[in-house]
Amino acid sequence: MKTLTVLTPTFNRRRLLERAYESLVAQTCGDFVWMIVDDGSTDGTQDAVSSFIAEGKVEIEYIKKENGGKHTAVNEALSRLETELVVLCLDSDDEFLPDAVERITAAYFGCDKKYAGYVFMNGGRFSRFDDGLTGTSWRDAVTEGRFDGESVIVLKSEYAKRFRFPVFEGEKFCTEGIVWLRMTEPFFWSRESVCRGEYYEDGYSNNMLSLFAKNPRSFRAYNDLRLSIWKGFLKRLKFAAYYDGFSMLAGERGFIRSSSRPALCAAALPAGFVFYLILKLKK
Repeated sequence: MKTLTVLTPTFNRRRLLERAYESLVAQTCGDFVWMIVDDGSTDGTQDAVSSFIAEGKVEIEYIKKENGGKHTAVNEALSRLETELVVLCLDSDDEFLPDAVERITAAYFGCDKKYAGYVFMNGGRFSRFDDGLTGTSWRDAVTEGRFDGESVIVLKSEYAKRFRFPVFEGEKFCTEGIVWLRMTEPFFWSRESVCRGEYYEDGYSNNMLSLFAKNPRSFRAYNDLRLSIWKGFLKRLKFAAYYDGFSMLAGERGFIRSSSRPALCAAALPAGFVFYLILKLKK
């Protein structure tokens, strides 16, 4: 059995999958399986993957499911994992560097087994990285301001299975932060890059305000989580305003009382109302 699953959730990204595929074909270490979860694509993605499988250069597990959003594709993958490690995720607009799998597996076999996850940089796209993070959890690294930016996250599969994404009816996006910020076990952190990626016009990062407007309940839950764990009053006040705005857009009743910080949410209500109006106009 292979050690690593490289997970790629995808939706109508056939034109980009070949780039990820070629980067996996070029790996110096073949100790991995590429799990592609097709979230209901209609652009011939299945045909492209079939051609990859026919070439026999990479072990591929292809899963086709009804469209529900990337987070539901990840949940589906977690239920099927059989390897010791999983990359969450090699997106369809990313590509691994040739020695990525070799570096990841070397870190796993060479490190203390206490680490639940392994963090590598994504093509150098990061703004803050505190040396000496190894042994720090994802939650502490982010909430203490010691890390902020792009990364490749590798988790022990048994650990990853504990962190399924919540699914909200009618919403097809859930931010990854709602999962990462629940991770309090020690991680191994490396400045080494194992991946490079590109941003495309149809990518999530270019459509955030639209995602906010279409998925208020998932972002409401995310900001309530941030509100409950973050360090620093001003940060919490900002998250309280976001929580209020998303709650209003979702039509939630009694949202201040049900929040993790009712006093802060009450204080942030005017700013939250302005944010709600912005979201409503976008929606």
